[in-house]
Amino acid sequence: TTYGCYPGAHYWMSNEDNYVGLDVIDVFPKDGVGGSDFAETLAPPTVAQLQFSESVSPSAITKRGDNLTYSFTVTNTGTVRVRELVVDEYSFEGSGTLQGKATCDKTTLDPGESASCSAPYTASAADVRWVEQHPTLEHVGVARGVTDPDGNAATNDGGPIESNRDNALVAGAVVRPSAPVLALDKAADKTTANNGDTVTYTFTVANQGTEQVNSLSISETAFTGSGTLSAVTCDRTSIPASGSATCTANYTVTAADAAAGSVKNEAKAYAVWDHDDDPDTAEVTIGSNTDDAEVKINAIVETPKVPDPPATPDTPADPDSQDPTQGAPEQTEVEDPEESEEEGIGDPGVPDLPATGAAGIAVAELALLGVLTLGVGLVIRKRKS
Repeated sequence: TTYGCYPGAHYWMSNEDNYVGLDVIDVFPKDGVGGSDFAETLAPPTVAQLQFSESVSPSAITKRGDNLTYSFTVTNTGTVRVRELVVDEYSFEGSGTLQGKATCDKTTLDPGESASCSAPYTASAADVRWVEQHPTLEHVGVARGVTDPDGNAATNDGGPIESNRDNALVAGAVVRPSAPVLALDKAADKTTANNGDTVTYTFTVANQGTEQVNSLSISETAFTGSGTLSAVTCDRTSIPASGSATCTANYTVTAADAAAGSVKNEAKAYAVWDHDDDPDTAEVTIGSNTDDAEVKINAIVETPKVPDPPATPDTPADPDSQDPTQGAPEQTEVEDPEESEEEGIGDPGVPDLPATGAAGIAVAELALLGVLTLGVGLVIRKRKS
């Protein structure tokens, strides 16, 4: 843009608006006389300006732990360079913050250039509660930087610059799941048992809901055994949706159980459900159905004791069965009377009897029989002679 003037003349400037930023500035002599060969070019005005926009994806929270990404676009719409570009958080209704988390692909913008920035955010339980109680969760951001009119950062001749503000809204799409359903199946490894047998009980717990449950436990609601059931052990204490856990316990049958005829055991499973996905609020305890297992116990059969036979009294010995070499009295030889007379020996007489009693009588009888036999022999021999 050029204007003409006369040397030493006074000039005035007129414009319908402000001269700053206009392409044409007309300057006229005050007396209205125009024209001169003198001309000068006016320097264009300097303008510093940033345009800021913000968005978020996804645009709804469904549960605690959802990951959101906030995106920011910053454009230099002015006529001077802007450096040290950052995206700041102006306000946020969330429980966390995005301050200092945004990263940009550029931090220096020449006129007409743009920068893309982003910041991650993870929804908290408090954010879930917020969107359940409010229409949206709002974040408001702003871009800031430093102008550099001469394009030389070393001169540090610029000033701070701030963009417009923009916001991003996150809605609530939280759907609270229904309470999980626990199904318990209890079984024993025996249907009948004897005194001293070990019975193993198995508890199978299925999570039929859509949410994980934790802190699984088994509670005996009824038990007729006279002994003590062992502690219940489980292969897992957290059951995911559609998952299951297996637990076991042992019991040793007693004589009292055998007398009772059976052992019946009832149990129920319990687990904890984080119903609102919020660690700061109370959890809900979920119970299963009650299931039982009964084992028949065989009675103890006592084996009768055979009594000892009564003592047998002594019986007299049978002479016919007695060994003649054992226990028989020693026989006295009876000599021939004639020989006795020749030798000067008198009648043989009757030998002495052994001790009295049954045995003595038997011996006496044998002795007498011997004497008689001897006498008969002597008679026969006498006749022969």
